[in-house]
Amino acid sequence: PLRGVVHAAGVTRDGLAARKGRADIDAVLAPKVTGADLLDAATRDDPLDFFVLFSSVVAETGNPGQVDYAAANAYLHAFAEHRAALVGRGERSGRTVAVGWPLWTDGGMTVDDATRRLFARNWGMVPMDTTAGLSALVRGYAAGEPVFCAVATAGTTTAAPPSPPAPPATPLPPAPAPVATETPEGALRAAAEDR
Repeated sequence: PLRGVVHAAGVTRDGLAARKGRADIDAVLAPKVTGADLLDAATRDDPLDFFVLFSSVVAETGNPGQVDYAAANAYLHAFAEHRAALVGRGERSGRTVAVGWPLWTDGGMTVDDATRRLFARNWGMVPMDTTAGLSALVRGYAAGEPVFCAVATAGTTTAAPPSPPAPPATPLPPAPAPVATETPEGALRAAAEDR
């Protein structure tokens, strides 16, 4: 059976919000929003170990010209918290986590040099290398929060959750024990090493 989901879809169509057409906004929202909803619906009864959503730090920081991209990624953060609550009530399985990624040195979505300089100057952020990214994924997943952001700065990488969410109104029952013999962290590490 299927044991995990990694949702890594994304599209950007940068531009001023006032000049964006509906088609451009839909093209940015659909892969993340509709994709997450469809993946969840398709796997709602599967015995998943993990459900990982690749997001962007833009969900927390915003970025000029990316209001739709920021909204799509913020949706993934809220979706991860909602799905984690469903797991807690036994309505889904698999630890759910949304990872807010920064720019990457290799692969992923790219930006021009001026934008890289802006990120470095305003926030001290530099593109993350693959080794640091995989390490941040494993460490952030192990932290147990439904949302975390990974940020690369000159010489360091950190993985930390955003502001803590408000506590639930009523305590949730514990998540069901995993049925796999391999830990989800081990499965994530193995998948990352196969890359």
